[in-house]
Amino acid sequence: MVGMGLMLALLAQGVSAEGFRARLLVEEGGTKTSYVVDFKPGMIRIEPPDTDVYLILDVSAPNLTLVNPEQKYFVRIDSVTLPPLVEAELVRRNWFPWVSSVSPDLIEGVSLEERGSAPLPDGKRGLYYVGDSPEYDRPVAEYRLDPKASPELFFQWTEVYEDFWGEPGPEAEAAQKKRLALYASLPRLPLVSEERFVFLSRPRIIRIEERQKIPEDAFTIPEDYEEKSAAGLLRETLTERLLRRFGIKGSGSAFCAG
Repeated sequence: MVGMGLMLALLAQGVSAEGFRARLLVEEGGTKTSYVVDFKPGMIRIEPPDTDVYLILDVSAPNLTLVNPEQKYFVRIDSVTLPPLVEAELVRRNWFPWVSSVSPDLIEGVSLEERGSAPLPDGKRGLYYVGDSPEYDRPVAEYRLDPKASPELFFQWTEVYEDFWGEPGPEAEAAQKKRLALYASLPRLPLVSEERFVFLSRPRIIRIEERQKIPEDAFTIPEDYEEKSAAGLLRETLTERLLRRFGIKGSGSAFCAG
């Protein structure tokens, strides 16, 4: 298990239930990060910022595929091979917009209540849900929901969250399960999620800025791409880094995020 936690987004008005593309804006601690995420039943594709790779999450397997279009290769990753790739920074936790930790004291006793309506990113009105902390007597979670869009595709990631990114240790794991239970109680797609599950004074905000039709080839890996093993990619990368450390130019065949 890796001490991470992930987060994504879902369905749209006028967009087919077979899939859609969304731009997600994540804001935390004054830093804004933009992602392009594609959803279809059983599959999620993520284009992280500041990198040439993209990721495909197969919810049914489950497995994660890292695709490098520039160097024309892909790597299939499971919950066992993920941790060493994260440690080597070949896969980075900030590539996943839905990942965040949870402080057990901030999630304890929290339940969601519908409290009227609130403005959505498109200017329309949406459902407004709030979760109050009994211990701190203030809201620690607020969600603005599209009144017409199902959350089903958006919350696919929760089905494999603990296998891939669940926090280690019984206390942290229990806190994450409570977080997932909150999501399960949301009846519609959350277009704006504002959570204070790590720091009470610093919210983590996820906004779905755009929704459109999913490209036909979004989940297709070209036939001429080479499949590499996770162990092979890790070996290539560490060798490249060692050669560079001693001033020797390597082959440049491995993707190095570090």
